[in-house]
Amino acid sequence: MLYIEETTGRSWQVSPGDVATGFVEGRVYTFQVTMPHALVLVDEVPLGRQLAQQTWIWTPGFYAGRVDVEVLDGAGRLIATYCLDVGPSPDKLGQPQFLCMVSEILSAMPTLLLGDGAVLPRFGHDGAIVSIEVAYARMRRYGGPCLSALRAICLHPLTQLQQQRRTVHPHQVRRVDTRTAQELSRTPAAAHLLGLDQGPPIELSRVTVPHIDLTFDHAANRTIAAMVDRLLARTAELGRQFAGVSEQQNERLSTRVSRRLRVLAALDDGLRGIRRSPVLSAVTRPEISAAGLNAISAQPDYARAFQLAWKALNTGLLGGNADDPLPTGPTWQVYERWCFMRVWQLLQEIAPEAGWRFTAGDFDRVCPRVHGCVDGDTVILHLQPTFHAWDQPTARSFKSLSRQREPDIVLTVESSHAKRFLVLDAKYRASRDNVLDAMQSAHIYQDSLTWHGERPRGSYLLLPRGGAVNWLEDGAFRNAFRVGTFELAPNSDVSAFVAYLRRFLRS
Repeated sequence: MLYIEETTGRSWQVSPGDVATGFVEGRVYTFQVTMPHALVLVDEVPLGRQLAQQTWIWTPGFYAGRVDVEVLDGAGRLIATYCLDVGPSPDKLGQPQFLCMVSEILSAMPTLLLGDGAVLPRFGHDGAIVSIEVAYARMRRYGGPCLSALRAICLHPLTQLQQQRRTVHPHQVRRVDTRTAQELSRTPAAAHLLGLDQGPPIELSRVTVPHIDLTFDHAANRTIAAMVDRLLARTAELGRQFAGVSEQQNERLSTRVSRRLRVLAALDDGLRGIRRSPVLSAVTRPEISAAGLNAISAQPDYARAFQLAWKALNTGLLGGNADDPLPTGPTWQVYERWCFMRVWQLLQEIAPEAGWRFTAGDFDRVCPRVHGCVDGDTVILHLQPTFHAWDQPTARSFKSLSRQREPDIVLTVESSHAKRFLVLDAKYRASRDNVLDAMQSAHIYQDSLTWHGERPRGSYLLLPRGGAVNWLEDGAFRNAFRVGTFELAPNSDVSAFVAYLRRFLRS
């Protein structure tokens, strides 16, 4: 049993495998388990332990959704798992608004929703979208059940009768077929046996006869062996990618690497043991064939193992058959991506004739962006473009007067005679102190960023809720100082923001 208590006095008792609800990001929770020397992990991150009270402290950071809690013993073996449902902070967005944003991104641009945070929506499995987080999440969810199904195959495997020929002594012959008779007719002993040769008898030393034997080398096992080989390759590739992650590259992911490598190592050991089993080691050529699939579909153990292996290897996330809870980004990242998509939608409303088209990027070398043409001007909406430090080369002329910077959203307009750009920074904040603190990024971007030598026409924060700092929302203030805030959330009034975008595009 997992015992959880909030600082307000609210408490939970969660049984292994159960789902507990009512948790909120940003609040402090205390975990307690009855097992001594245990280790508690949330979303694969070890929690800090209070040795005196044998408790663990957890504060859900910036994510909303279902997270897994794991309890390990002193040797690192998994003892129990639990599921906690975390809601967004009510000070920023309510649960319906947040779920609305998630749903809108999932229906329009699902790749933007992926991240390394908690799980929330359920994805389909169509398409060929490749993500290390998706690949690992599916491998972890289906790897264990797939191993169990493969072990069931090894206990009760399908066999096939195979006719072979073997050489035996004449007294061991039980049946003579046509081929045996033909071979005997070509031997010197044939004439003596038929009475055509009156010379001394000739002894037969060996005779080849047909032999029926059971074999594991058939189409169904070849197909299963091919799937096991693919699972081993995927596990090894994920292990290499996670082992190469450093804290400088991805701080959030680096804290999970050790646990993930242990999970993948356990899967690898189990798969290799199955591949070395008599059933699959007898396979001469692993291959997926129509005959193998037909045989698998008629046998429940084989069908289950193949389906689980296929789900573990799948990389897509589209389609209506949504049954996989996969990782999304933290709430602030979800808000950033939703703002990008919402600004694109507003641009489409302002200039429907612009021929807007989306180009997906990889966030490492090329950022996602939307292209359009308004009154002959090239308009591009960038998601998290990189403004390199002043002394570094850049392909798109995004430069920073100081260190490298990555604003959330940048809107550029380029014509034959002029260039201009606008910076929009999505901040998942709502209180006065947090908004005022976040304004430093708007000032930094306004002062340090350049594009083809031009300075920004404005640098504004996009907030999920307005009203905290009134003067920053005032249109006259924004026009005068080129900094300020706009409220952007589901069902919010965007008339002032649309009017500003319209003026910027037409200026």
